[in-house]
Amino acid sequence: MKWTSILSLILIFSACKKSDNPSDYRDQYTGEYYCHVEIRRTTMTGVEITEEYKTVHVTKATADNEVVILGYEVPIDKKGEFDHSKKINGFRFFSLSFNPEDSLYISNNIGGLAEYTTKYYKGKKKYLLK
Repeated sequence: MKWTSILSLILIFSACKKSDNPSDYRDQYTGEYYCHVEIRRTTMTGVEITEEYKTVHVTKATADNEVVILGYEVPIDKKGEFDHSKKINGFRFFSLSFNPEDSLYISNNIGGLAEYTTKYYKGKKKYLLK
């Protein structure tokens, strides 16, 4: 009888143990987004604008406050916003924001003074598209 009581207590306390994986705020932003991308290429002779549609994957990075997007590890806060004062490798400008319910907005700029390319991404989470 004593062993049964001890075993019961062990099972109860192990079942009540806190989860090893507490809720991660980045979970609401991860997934696939179907994006409209406007590409503006500026040169000495003018501006060329093209458009395309692209699937953008967002996954969690190894750092607790970062997501991987477009192949870059980008820090975001709990509101899904990127600190625009920070630099992302290779970009003159990088902007990222999420609407946690469904949307993604990215703009980035790469290049020099005489020639540069700016891309604007506006996307919806794929599971919302029907």
